[in-house]
Amino acid sequence: MISVRKLRMDKIIPLNETALENDSLIVRVKDVTARWPFLTLLISLMLACLPVLVTALPPLGDYPNHLARAHILAHWQENKLFQQVFELDSLLLPNVLTDILVAGFSRWIGTLAAGQALLLLILILTLVGAFVLSAAATRQPSNWPLITALFLYNEVFFMGFLNYLLGIALVLWGCAAWLLLEPDRRYWQWATTCLFALLILFSHLVAFGLFAVAVAILEADSLRRYRHGCVAKQLVRIAATVMAFAPATFLYLVNSPARDLPFVLVFDQDDLLFKKLSPFTRILSSGNTSFDLIVLAGAVLIILGAFVRRSVSLEPRLAAISAAFALLALILPHGAMESYFLDKRIPVPTVILFLTALRPRREGRQGIWVAGILALMVLRSSS
Repeated sequence: MISVRKLRMDKIIPLNETALENDSLIVRVKDVTARWPFLTLLISLMLACLPVLVTALPPLGDYPNHLARAHILAHWQENKLFQQVFELDSLLLPNVLTDILVAGFSRWIGTLAAGQALLLLILILTLVGAFVLSAAATRQPSNWPLITALFLYNEVFFMGFLNYLLGIALVLWGCAAWLLLEPDRRYWQWATTCLFALLILFSHLVAFGLFAVAVAILEADSLRRYRHGCVAKQLVRIAATVMAFAPATFLYLVNSPARDLPFVLVFDQDDLLFKKLSPFTRILSSGNTSFDLIVLAGAVLIILGAFVRRSVSLEPRLAAISAAFALLALILPHGAMESYFLDKRIPVPTVILFLTALRPRREGRQGIWVAGILALMVLRSSS
């Protein structure tokens, strides 16, 4: 009996050592797997920024106007011709943040280089913002939001609506801050929302409205999920959330010259449904239709394939924000307050939020999808 017991103990000890070795191997594999999203993020950033880095003057519609305004702002004080032709007015405008940034940087590195820096800033803030927002919502980093890189060079980007795109990038970061600070750091959540609301307002008024919609959806989900006390406490919380937008709104209504613009709504009259849906189909419009269609079809096939194989699902809150944006794209007018393409701008953040909402259903088996996304990114950047 003693020999049998010794034999059993001899067998048990190696098994335990093997189990420990296997456990440590699993931990090492998980550590490596956890680093993959950050590595693919870095690769995605390099591929996304490459077209801007190799082009001194990108062919963007409104881009020269941005550079001209910023150059005048930067050199108005010492240029008498600028002083004779142009008069400095209030900068409290809901589409001025990019001009201020370019004007500030142009004094050190020149206007063209400052413009490139702004474009890179928009690309980086958008892609990293989608990555951070996804991680904040799902509590884990994922490769899937990086498919957003395929849509950074979109129709709105080629139109040169840089203030709006900067505002959308800040919307992603503002929502990420909200989720990261929920539910325990309510004061900091309010303060950061107030700050982002100010920055987004001076980026673009439409982006400011989209941020308000996104925060309202996140707040409604928070009230449902955490059930913050009685009805009175919930009303106080809602009032505090609304007040986070009060400083930006007050500043706009009291001091912004844009407040006096006539509130006239302009709707498309002919083929209304087609005109509402078409921006979603031409979202990648770059002038190279063949490459645009290949990239768009490839992205759609990757996402559909992942859903069919049950590799991904949608994060409910981000998916709800995307759905709300899609509804706004269908119901908003074409123009308002002497600004146009109002509804045509919304498909871009709608798609970005949808892609940000993608999350893996199980660990592993993402290599083929990531490889496909990176291949499409190489094609997109080279086109």
